[in-house]
Amino acid sequence: MHVSTIPTAIASIDEYPSVDWYWLVVEETLTEVFGRRDCDENLYQLKDEIAAINGIEQLLFFHAEPLDTASRICGEAVTDEIVHHYLQVKAQLQTVSLQQS
Repeated sequence: MHVSTIPTAIASIDEYPSVDWYWLVVEETLTEVFGRRDCDENLYQLKDEIAAINGIEQLLFFHAEPLDTASRICGEAVTDEIVHHYLQVKAQLQTVSLQQS
């Protein structure tokens, strides 16, 4: 029987540059989509909680859409209008990111 080495191979989720991208999208979603600039404490608390869990649980967390994470942080419901605005903001961020690369 082969035992997977993936759990022991992941020293830290911080090895993945996409983590910074994920949190950037969450932050932009909070401010640009939900119009909330008062959620920094909740955001930093969640970041600390995620940083403290093991690598596999972190990977599972980062499979959530940043919109869902932002909604959880600020306690706002996700509507069709919110989803549409989120997709626009996310596309703009991706365009800017590609231009800077």
